[in-house]
Amino acid sequence: MKSRFRKPRFSLPVFSAFRASAAGRNVFFLSFVFLLNVAGILHAATFYWVGGDSGEWGTASNWSTTEGGAGGSVVPGGSDTVVFTKDVTIEDAVQDDGGKSGVGQIEAETANLIFSSDIYVRGRTLKVNSLQVAGDCQYLSNAANVET
Repeated sequence: MKSRFRKPRFSLPVFSAFRASAAGRNVFFLSFVFLLNVAGILHAATFYWVGGDSGEWGTASNWSTTEGGAGGSVVPGGSDTVVFTKDVTIEDAVQDDGGKSGVGQIEAETANLIFSSDIYVRGRTLKVNSLQVAGDCQYLSNAANVET
């Protein structure tokens, strides 16, 4: 018995080119990774410390998306910028989601910061008036961007 349904005789040339060669698959993969990185950069936000003179990094009520605004924002992540406008002692490790992703950029040009635990800075710039770290301090970027 002959089937009434015929197999379509067309294909998408873009996908067949990627399927046909290793170079095409590599280009596709690298393009995908590039887009993920761009999405991360575009997703980065700026958060302002609105907590007291001391507090925990991982407490959302210490962060606002506007300077002097109400706390309760999310905890800054690995691609975000944080801004301190007063002296602060951070009592817990600077990381998000329980990992070592840390924060993208710290700006505290007029503030003195004390970190009682670990700090992981992943990003572009670390600008501080003075910085003390009691735990591990890892700056996972170009050290030329550190300004004190």
